[in-house]
Amino acid sequence: MMPIEVEFDAAELERNLGRISGALDKAMRNTLDHTTQSIVSHARQTTRFRDRTGMLRNSIRAGAFTGSLESGNQLATDVIAGGGGVNYARFVHDGTRPHVIEPRLKKALRIPTGGGHVFAMKVNHPGTAPRPFMDDAAEAVEPGIQAIGEAWTTNALREIGLL
Repeated sequence: MMPIEVEFDAAELERNLGRISGALDKAMRNTLDHTTQSIVSHARQTTRFRDRTGMLRNSIRAGAFTGSLESGNQLATDVIAGGGGVNYARFVHDGTRPHVIEPRLKKALRIPTGGGHVFAMKVNHPGTAPRPFMDDAAEAVEPGIQAIGEAWTTNALREIGLL
């Protein structure tokens, strides 16, 4: 039997692994960015809340990335609704139970009507049904995530010459 000699350059292997890791990190960041932007767009278009000011729609946004695949951390981001004067986004999304509304700073509530205003010491609010626009958007986008990830991964591996 003839001996077989195998040699490899450990430094080159390390460089190539670094390139692959960087390419996959880039692919996952692009996949996550594409997915969150799709969810934001869908949620903005489909929220069923009567939003005359557009404040709720405009408050829907993607959060910042956290983590990195290169450092071994989970890569994540959030899609957020609310903040900046839109403290009611959660109540629109999740709905509310029946509750009593009482004045906090005045002696009575001033309630607009078609012909003016009426005043009341308290109001029994019947609650609101949930309008889960964020969940609906995530569910609508979810079936395409794998294909998006595969496309970004293929593109990233082509860029470093592995495909």
